[in-house]
Amino acid sequence: ERWREDTSFSLNERSQGVNPGDRAVLDRLQRTEPYEGTSPSFRLSLFREQGEHWALNGRFTYTAGRRNFVFDESAAGVSRFGAAANRQVAVSGDARRPVTTGHLTISLFPAKNWTITNHTGFHSTRIDGLASYRELENNSTILEAVDFNYLGIRNASNTTDALWQLKPWLAIRGGYHFADREIRSREVQTVEDFSFGIDSAQSNRLHAGAAGVRIRPVRGMALAFDGELGRQSRPFYTISDKDYHGLSARWQYKRNSLTASAMARLFYNFNTVSLSVHSSRTRQYSFDTAWTPRDWLAFDAGYAYLHAGTATGIQYFVAGSLISGRQALWVSNLHTGNAGIRASIKERVDIYAGLSATRDTGGTPAGNAPNLPVFLAAQTYPMSFTSPLARISIRLHTKLRWNAGWQYYRYREDPYPTQNYRAHTGYTSLLWTF
Repeated sequence: ERWREDTSFSLNERSQGVNPGDRAVLDRLQRTEPYEGTSPSFRLSLFREQGEHWALNGRFTYTAGRRNFVFDESAAGVSRFGAAANRQVAVSGDARRPVTTGHLTISLFPAKNWTITNHTGFHSTRIDGLASYRELENNSTILEAVDFNYLGIRNASNTTDALWQLKPWLAIRGGYHFADREIRSREVQTVEDFSFGIDSAQSNRLHAGAAGVRIRPVRGMALAFDGELGRQSRPFYTISDKDYHGLSARWQYKRNSLTASAMARLFYNFNTVSLSVHSSRTRQYSFDTAWTPRDWLAFDAGYAYLHAGTATGIQYFVAGSLISGRQALWVSNLHTGNAGIRASIKERVDIYAGLSATRDTGGTPAGNAPNLPVFLAAQTYPMSFTSPLARISIRLHTKLRWNAGWQYYRYREDPYPTQNYRAHTGYTSLLWTF
């Protein structure tokens, strides 16, 4: 693949901008930014089975990308202080961008009730070349220069899972996951005509174990319990998963035209670095059901509750003094519900009516006090959203239908009522099939 794009823009008349209160004025702007590149690539796939004992599946791709670009901009005008301003910006780059991806999955079936799967993945992205940024203020002759030479991201992972079907109604699974990720970069800085490179690298390793059990105690009912425990050596962000664990339970029941399911899940994460501490906790519960008592009548409903809370350590300066040991908090208690009914009258008229509602009560499951302190208002976001709707479709002919619908939207924020809104929407249409 090869492509090229030449984009230019020019402005030769005075422009005040979108903010009338800003006294800065742009008199002239010239910009060109040609961009071109090539992406030769190839793909290799592998698949093999040996009876009922093992199977192998793999894929490998490689793209030898290359990019060249130039960005040249010149702007002239008046600053907000009334002085003439003239700025030039030049950015250029010429780099190779090879991308390598590989996956290999091996499945073993030592017995009829045993399944062992091993998956290995590899991904590498590199940007190797020179990227240069130059900014010149003509009035002050100040030149800003930034050069960048290399960025490489490499990720390798391996996952092993085993499933043991002890009984037709009982199964146990377990697994181990390992991942190693490394990011390397090289930046070139120039000080008084002397250039030197700054190499940076950071690697992170993940070790995680998972286990679960599947139970079918009676016909039509299924239960699943799962858990995962993970540890990362050096996450890249303070809010990334580090020392975490999660538990979940699911229940499903199906009999004739009735289907019901429920789920409970929790996830705790604790991440500590040299300058900050971050922890998060989430708990989620949900229930859904669907019932079709007749061929022409159906009901569905669902409810979900999500509690999320985070605490992140922060440090800042006030009047030259360092303030430490403080936390940035966030608490959410989100309730969502939906219900609907579908009906078909003599296979000629289809009717649907439904309601969806969302409510975040903020700091407590029941709701916050009406007068929130200033800092508490920044740590929660109480809001509500309600939307009923109705639709009808009438078959006028074997190939012609008339459709109509209505939906109402109501959005409300407790701390910021200026953003509240209401809306009624409706539509009608004719559907012709041929």
